[in-house]
Amino acid sequence: MNFEEFSQDNLVAIFNAVTAEMSEPIFLVDQALRIQYVNRSFVAYFKRDIGEIIEQPFGEALGCGNRANDKRICSFTTYCGACEIRASLHHVLDKTIERAEFELVREFVIAGETLIRHFKIKISRLELNGLPYALCFMNDLRETDQWRMIQDPDLSV
Repeated sequence: MNFEEFSQDNLVAIFNAVTAEMSEPIFLVDQALRIQYVNRSFVAYFKRDIGEIIEQPFGEALGCGNRANDKRICSFTTYCGACEIRASLHHVLDKTIERAEFELVREFVIAGETLIRHFKIKISRLELNGLPYALCFMNDLRETDQWRMIQDPDLSV
């Protein structure tokens, strides 16, 4: 059987099985940049109930620190126009670029606590039922040697 012969339901089951086993947080957004899917790692990492995530603007679901600092919702903070995640999601969805990959250091509010996180973010475009979506992988780099050297330059000796 060729991959193209799988039904939509079978493809969804395969996708869910693969992403469920991944340790990095993954989310899928629609053209309005609202979360349509997250894996278990996303729910555990950001410490939110699934009902607080699905159909929410991505910045709300991620606990964007700029949103909290401005006391405004995602899309309406003073920083949103310069947000690299937002710009990359738009570029991928609009086919301006095929995929995006970048590092981001930013404050996030997780379980009521403001924390600085360093992510390597990868975004790819998917088309499902004729509609564009962006799939985002977030790899937390805080435990890498590179991050430890940034925090304590004496370690690089």
